[in-house]
Amino acid sequence: MASIYLAALFIGLAMGALFTGVLLGRLAAGRTELERRLRDLSVLHEASSTLSASFDLTEVLDSILDIMRRNFGFQHMGVRLLNERGQLEVRAAIGLDTDYAEATKLVPTRYTMFGRAFLDAKPVVVRDTTKMPHSPYFEMLSMALPVKAMVHVPMIHEGKPIGVLMFYSTRGPEKFGEQFVSLLQALANQMALSVVNARLYSQVHNASVVMEERVRQRTAELEAANKRLLELDRVKSEFLSNVSHELRTPLTSIKSFSEIFLRYDVDDRDKRRKFAEIIHDEADRLTRMINDLLDYSKIEAGKLDVELVPVPLEEVVEKATQATRALFDKNSVKLVVNVERSLPPALADFDRLMQVMTNLLGNASKFSPFGSKVLIRARRRGGFAVISVTDEGPGIDQSKLREIFDRFKQLRDPQKHQSLGTGLGLSICRDIVERLGGYIWVESPPGKGATFTFTVPLAG
Repeated sequence: MASIYLAALFIGLAMGALFTGVLLGRLAAGRTELERRLRDLSVLHEASSTLSASFDLTEVLDSILDIMRRNFGFQHMGVRLLNERGQLEVRAAIGLDTDYAEATKLVPTRYTMFGRAFLDAKPVVVRDTTKMPHSPYFEMLSMALPVKAMVHVPMIHEGKPIGVLMFYSTRGPEKFGEQFVSLLQALANQMALSVVNARLYSQVHNASVVMEERVRQRTAELEAANKRLLELDRVKSEFLSNVSHELRTPLTSIKSFSEIFLRYDVDDRDKRRKFAEIIHDEADRLTRMINDLLDYSKIEAGKLDVELVPVPLEEVVEKATQATRALFDKNSVKLVVNVERSLPPALADFDRLMQVMTNLLGNASKFSPFGSKVLIRARRRGGFAVISVTDEGPGIDQSKLREIFDRFKQLRDPQKHQSLGTGLGLSICRDIVERLGGYIWVESPPGKGATFTFTVPLAG
């Protein structure tokens, strides 16, 4: 009987030991599982904190790869994102060959593991690369990296893949359990959301920078325009003041000498002729200024009419010199005319062409020294006639050459320090010449006179 009890005792002790062992094994396994889950949660929490801490895409991707390296021991991994050309491009990597990364910047296809993961929107797991068919792209990877196992996980945002998270192992075949792959998928989806946010931030930031630059440019343009308006307002005010003076001067002369004729008997014939000439010249001067003002108003209103017909240039030059010869005779200035033989007629408006010529000759007469000469040339250059007026005056200040054809810019005699017109003549000349299809410019070597040249198309 005692032996039966003893045997039962030993059996009970053995079963208790066995149960205790099973229980301890389950506790150890549960503890390991708990530790794994805690690690996974810790990784996801750290990744989430990292992803939300920055909008810099490169910084975010590098940080996530570093987290995976520290927690799972991967030494070779990368992130591919879909670029604007529709290619999966490596944007961040640890331990990957740069030549391989550049050579495999491809449109996603099922010939590559990363392409398959992207297109199917699910992980592609290879636990042992010796048991899989090798593609040319895998061979290219293996030349730089002895890959034994690998995982490609799609980065999915709102149901659409935007990239692939890649892990490569060189230690040997890996188990890569479902829970681990699920962890990688959760991490990849977190990264996808961060990538989208980073891209949106970049777009908003870039748009903000562009908008700020546009605002800065527009502000600068408005400031420049305001400055030009202020300058124009100042110039117009000065112009009105000068024109008032210029109009008053001939009127005063006309009135004064007219009163002399009316109130006094002027017996001296030479004096009477001189007074009459002064009245005539001042009336001409007043007429020219009024005509300038009228033409300016027509140009501003876009109503300057021209009638394009064949115009003999030799006749224009001849009549213009006759009309202005008296201005040159006063100072014994010699007019030299050089018109090319057989010069074809110009396609122009006779009266407007005369207006340009007489204006340029009138300016030349004002600046020509006593006893000097003025050269008028007309010649052919291709399909245009080139006409120039050259004087031997003091020339034009180099700083004023660019603005000399601007409205309200008055030529001033450096010796007399007085205004010599309304400041509209050359501006009107430019507008007429351009309306006729030509171009006008001025050349003036310092102290060597000035040459005004313009072109007009030839007829036919």
